[in-house]
Amino acid sequence: MLVKTLEEKGIGRPSTYAAIISTIQDRDYVNKLENKFHSTELGVLVNGLLVQHFANILDVAFTARMEEELDKIEEGGLAWATAVRDFYEPFQRTSPQPWPR
Repeated sequence: MLVKTLEEKGIGRPSTYAAIISTIQDRDYVNKLENKFHSTELGVLVNGLLVQHFANILDVAFTARMEEELDKIEEGGLAWATAVRDFYEPFQRTSPQPWPR
């Protein structure tokens, strides 16, 4: 079900799905019971903090746009430095510390 949702939302690639599943299990964010994932207390806590502080990055549309940008970089249609600058720009506006330019 998780892989199906990732596919439907345009997140990740078939080559990354196994790594995603392995990571969330290895970090104890979920337990697999009766062939279904169930959030652990740690998973709920981490998710809550991430959503609270990085809601824009955790947005499914943001992730899908990043996937598209990575494809454009791979195809030579977008400079990687432009993509990185565009990614960090919102942090520069909100961070009390200057980010490298």
